[in-house]
Amino acid sequence: MEGLIEPSHRYIIMWIISSSTLITFNKAILVDYSFPYPIFLSTVQLLIATILTQLLARTTSLLPTATENKVEFRILLIRILPICIVQACSIVFNNASYIFLSISYIQMLRASCNVAVKLLNVMFDSHQKFLFHERVIVCLTLTGIAITSLGETNFVLAGFIYQLLSSSSEAVKIFLMDPCIKELKLDHLSLLFYTTPLCFIMMGITCLVIEVPLMKEIQIAALTTGPLLWLLVLNGCIALSVDVIFILLVKHTTMLTRSLSLGFKNIYLIGLSVIVFETPVTMLQYVGYGITLVAIISQYNLRLIEAIVTLQLPITTSSASYWSSFVSFIRIAYNTVIYSSGDDEGGITSYSKILANSKEEKFESKQSQVFLI
Repeated sequence: MEGLIEPSHRYIIMWIISSSTLITFNKAILVDYSFPYPIFLSTVQLLIATILTQLLARTTSLLPTATENKVEFRILLIRILPICIVQACSIVFNNASYIFLSISYIQMLRASCNVAVKLLNVMFDSHQKFLFHERVIVCLTLTGIAITSLGETNFVLAGFIYQLLSSSSEAVKIFLMDPCIKELKLDHLSLLFYTTPLCFIMMGITCLVIEVPLMKEIQIAALTTGPLLWLLVLNGCIALSVDVIFILLVKHTTMLTRSLSLGFKNIYLIGLSVIVFETPVTMLQYVGYGITLVAIISQYNLRLIEAIVTLQLPITTSSASYWSSFVSFIRIAYNTVIYSSGDDEGGITSYSKILANSKEEKFESKQSQVFLI
């Protein structure tokens, strides 16, 4: 039975299920249990993550960088503290948006994170070029988000702003995190070891100043005597498991696979929100999210084409070879998603392995041709 499911498949399924569970759990605590305190919820999540990562560092070998104390205090303040600040903002703003907006609409809005990451790379990385097709993809994504927002029946401006702030903070975190991991040679779990305590301290102080004074007696009583406290602890454990599973997903898959998995998760959550929670989704929203998906899929296909060009495969516009070229292209795309090994960020190594394997199946890779419209 184990051989039927590839390791990468297991991590994708585990991540989609755990992440979806956490999102619906957050929504239930903040809305259904009448506990509208996103900073407090985030503080509990970070406290549990801090405790468990500290235990892992002291009892296992899963965090080699943290165990060897490679990161100095000066580096911690200069390189890791900014990541903690934007990570804390991203978590709080994201949790706050669930108070005002539906799960389905939030998942549609989260596509704005890709746009923010691209714009940050273009603005602050001199090696990044903003090509014409990338501008078209950005415009399509923003158009889809705008149409989706126009079709939202329960639109709340505060929730919309919170979610955009969350996506922007997440984009800044990604922008700062990638060079930090490469330069300091950190693994993702060790980075989590350093970021969670700092985030918890900042979040805890903010919670004591802003939210604790606003809590009502009945809510404080629910924390001390009712099941809410144990629900918060369980929620925190699930939140950490999502982080750990995603780290394993990063380790065993390529960027392309992770991006497509994110798309599948969003579609699954939208469907879950509509079918189970009976959240109204208008036709205008389907159109808007459809446009956004077209932009995302176009971005992935362009990466596939760039990878194939990197391998110097012949490119032709001959209609006679269209069918064989199309089949070859789909085969490469499918196998890259299913069998990607995570050796590199763009998945180029996976393409090489696929093309090598195709020889054994009597596919002539040198004669494979990609048809470009």
